[in-house]
Amino acid sequence: MVRRAAAGVVVLLGTTAATGFQILGVSVSPAKPVAQQEVTITVTGGFNPCGAIGFNYGDDAAKPAPQLQETRPAQGLPFTWHHTYANAGTYTLHAYGEGNCTGTASTVVTVVPGADAGNRTISGMPVLINLCKLVNCAGFVGPHIDSVTSWAVLMPVAGTITPGAIVVVSGQNFGNTPATLKLAGLKNFAIGEILPWVEVTVEPNHWHDTVIVGTIPLSVKSGKPSDPIFWDLTNGLKDQNPKIIVSITAAKESNAFPVVFRAVKDFRALPACGVPHVMAADVQLPAGFVCGTGADYDSCNGWHDPDDSVPWFMGKGGCDNQVETLGGYHADNWCCQFSPDEGTDTYPLALKNSWVFEDWSFVPSRSSDDVPLPDVVAAPLMGFASSKAQIHWKTNANDWVAYNAWVFIKGPRGVPWK
Repeated sequence: MVRRAAAGVVVLLGTTAATGFQILGVSVSPAKPVAQQEVTITVTGGFNPCGAIGFNYGDDAAKPAPQLQETRPAQGLPFTWHHTYANAGTYTLHAYGEGNCTGTASTVVTVVPGADAGNRTISGMPVLINLCKLVNCAGFVGPHIDSVTSWAVLMPVAGTITPGAIVVVSGQNFGNTPATLKLAGLKNFAIGEILPWVEVTVEPNHWHDTVIVGTIPLSVKSGKPSDPIFWDLTNGLKDQNPKIIVSITAAKESNAFPVVFRAVKDFRALPACGVPHVMAADVQLPAGFVCGTGADYDSCNGWHDPDDSVPWFMGKGGCDNQVETLGGYHADNWCCQFSPDEGTDTYPLALKNSWVFEDWSFVPSRSSDDVPLPDVVAAPLMGFASSKAQIHWKTNANDWVAYNAWVFIKGPRGVPWK
């Protein structure tokens, strides 16, 4: 074995058996460090333990390899150590087995100038962030948003905001002096205008270099001081995709971070006139609307079969006296019927402007137990904006069946659903 002493003297020793403790590899992290940045050196191999490892980092011209710059005691492999390259350049790092270790390993280390520091790391953290712990980076480096989290009720939701919610903006270089947190690009669909930006309220002591905590306002004022325009952010806005911006000055703003704006929602019953509804037989029926006409008298949401007589037990219906969303009535006369009559009523349902079906309630009725109650063939699909309701019915002589249904919808407050 050849032992390389720290003083650079080469000493010949006895040969070590092939089964000795052998160094097989060496690597550095990060792979492309910055000048003045500490790197982690990892030596790997087999046949532990390994008592000592000698290093030549390649950055001392007075000690070229195979002379040693440093010897470190080890307690086995892999072994880690640290070194800092003072200057940019290309260096060959050597690791030598010492004592009961054999073998050598080397790797080329490329050290870049400090100008690349913004993209490198020191001890696992960006160099620039380390620097910003000492100075106000927002003064010379633009702010950058990494994430936005909203606390609307109790649970955080990443990238989603709503009026009145607490919003946490995380990133870099915001500075420690409060500036302006903007919500840009909101559109009021009720009046068809886009608000250039809304200032998010930031309470005292909630503006920091890497995090800002604010509250999405419920209302804002814009326009000229002499002629202000008041915007109610809880009314007239749909779900949409504005952006969060940290503005230090007009010329120094962050990236526009996209978020999802969840509008304040209303919950209501769809009125009878909100579905296909006709009052006279000569009015053209809406597409998809079907009222079964197998009985002696048939009525659906105010429309009745023009071929039917109008008996004394005429069914109810119509926008004027029907408070439910859907209402159907089918009846047979007392005379001359030898088999049951039946049919299916179909009501197409359509909403607009982000309104969707949320719930429904169906109440059937009948004149006697001699006929079955109307039953639901298809209920409105919850969470959808377009659907249908279908009800099957069957009646017999001197009997009638009827049903009423309430359809409930949910959508942005102040925005029309049709």
